[in-house]
Amino acid sequence: MRQYAFSVPGPPVPKARARIGRGRAYTPARTVRHERLVWAYAAKAQVRPLAGDIEVRCRFYLVRRPDPQHPLDVDNLLKLVLDALKGKGWTDDSQVADLHGRRFVDTENPRTEVEIEEMP
Repeated sequence: MRQYAFSVPGPPVPKARARIGRGRAYTPARTVRHERLVWAYAAKAQVRPLAGDIEVRCRFYLVRRPDPQHPLDVDNLLKLVLDALKGKGWTDDSQVADLHGRRFVDTENPRTEVEIEEMP
């Protein structure tokens, strides 16, 4: 079974909803930049598309606890990573059969740790 692991330095970024402006929908620039960053670190780790069902595990290390006024949902953090890795770690979203996401606080070293593994 093949597996990959890599870390993306810097504060994790949640997937932002598409915005509408000038009569069209667009993805906010911050989301696009972070998706490209995740993709670049996956490429650096030589991630290649896996076959069959896969498990994805992500650990998000934040600078501080989320503010109740501005919650940081793990599902939005996961969505950004999943969107960034489609075509890089797997070919179709239906391959993700097991998904884990967890949020931590690390004021000294914010980052996103990603593990992708083929399932038996």
